[in-house]
Amino acid sequence: HIQLQRKASKTGFIIPALVSLSLSLFIGTFGISTILTFFSALALMARQAQILVGLLSFPSIVPFMIFGSATVNSVLNGSDSTNLYLILVSISLLAFLTLPSICSTLIKLAIE
Repeated sequence: HIQLQRKASKTGFIIPALVSLSLSLFIGTFGISTILTFFSALALMARQAQILVGLLSFPSIVPFMIFGSATVNSVLNGSDSTNLYLILVSISLLAFLTLPSICSTLIKLAIE
């Protein structure tokens, strides 16, 4: 841990932590954008759409923030972050594979 602080003080950034941050942001972006698209499609039929999207989407995005920050924290602590990456990938894939079909159905219903 002391060596990481020395490296951080010399360079300003820790390269593995930046790689971990970039990778977790890349993985989480797909899931977050899919979830927000779902809630936007859901809000097409609501009168108070802005309030609905804000209230419903935040609890759905929290797991991405938790596991994304946990991956960076585990790299900074020197522990294995493979399981955290797998959880982040599985949540993103679950959202990416299931929600687009639901979104298309919601948009078709809103158009009618």
